Amino acid sequence: MDNAPSFDGLSEKQVEALCNVAFGGQGGFCNPRTLTSLADRGLIERYVEEHRQGALIFAITKWALPLPVHIACCEWCSKQPLMDL
Repeated sequence: MDNAPSFDGLSEKQVEALCNVAFGGQGGFCNPRTLTSLADRGLIERYVEEHRQGALIFAITKWALPLPVHIACCEWCSKQPLMDL
């Protein structure tokens, strides 16, 4: 894959956050700085969903893996020793 994402040098917390987002967890209990560091590397993308309840508008930050990163992540994970996440 050209311009394949690099997972080299990720900290344990970054790997946990990446797995959380990859499995649809939206980064819920992850440190925002950890998520931002992954976004800065291009491994995840931030998006905002707006929800309305009457006059109130709630902006919910969510995270996702771009499809090429998701595929590369699956390949990378398959080569890693088993982790207890």
